[in-house]
Amino acid sequence: MPIDLPAVVGEGLAGCRDGVLLAVSGGRDSTAMLHAAAGRAALVATVDHGLREGSADDAAFVAGQCGTLGVECVTLAVSPASASEDDCRAARYEALRSLAEKRGLRWVAVAHTADDQAETVLHRIARGTGVAGLAGMPRARGLGGGVSLVRPLLRVRRADVTAWLESRGLSWREDPTNAGGDYTRGRLRNEVLPLLREAVNRRADGALTRLAASAAEYAAVVAGLAGRLLAEASRGASLECRVLRTAEPLLRREVLRLWWRRLGLPERGMSEARWRDAASVLDADGPANCDLPGGVRLSRSGGVVTARRPDGAGTR
Repeated sequence: MPIDLPAVVGEGLAGCRDGVLLAVSGGRDSTAMLHAAAGRAALVATVDHGLREGSADDAAFVAGQCGTLGVECVTLAVSPASASEDDCRAARYEALRSLAEKRGLRWVAVAHTADDQAETVLHRIARGTGVAGLAGMPRARGLGGGVSLVRPLLRVRRADVTAWLESRGLSWREDPTNAGGDYTRGRLRNEVLPLLREAVNRRADGALTRLAASAAEYAAVVAGLAGRLLAEASRGASLECRVLRTAEPLLRREVLRLWWRRLGLPERGMSEARWRDAASVLDADGPANCDLPGGVRLSRSGGVVTARRPDGAGTR
């Protein structure tokens, strides 16, 4: 029997009281979210990157579904820096954040499922993530400007989404890039995970999502300890290295992450290896510098660490 998807989505959107913007591509998962959450949506947005044939038809499909449901729909034409998954995601989220902010909405809902979580964790393992990365995608996170991203389907399996749609005779659009191996996520979904199920564990997806949940609990404890250390070490736009000298390396790196986010510095490209590079400035015996992704330079002088922004301005 299909799951009660509206109830699941309602639970996932609990607390989103000031209006929700649903990000809908027309694919299976987002179409299900649209129909399950239409009554809670203040607005629907569909993003057209213009990178493949048929993308305009997908946007028209979403607009048609919204018309049937009586929900306002906006099509966003977005031009990413490149066709890479990372650049498309960054451009898409920025466009959604900007629209939500203009409309006075605090939440953008996307339709990532438990299967997407498993793929994310596997991808991060292959790229050499740390424990924080093993936690995968959080249920909610900030996008900036007082707008947050929320994932109400994160605990729902893709097969359950399909069964719910089919039980109601609802159709969706298939993105041909999901079925191929041209993109990393497509290769993980269509080649790597099926091999893991066949050769190692037929329930590999569930094992990966349980790993993410355990890692998230661990990361929350570490973040709490690091937060207390940051309160002692922070001097506004700088860090007092003396306070962190006796802390474990893991905690020093987490303090650095929390401080980084507090200053609003760019995190894109900050792999686990680059966080270790950044932490080496905290550990230096004397003056030290480290150039990091996003044009940030971390400097230590006189036992104090400061960061210089990409535009050349200090962190004050």
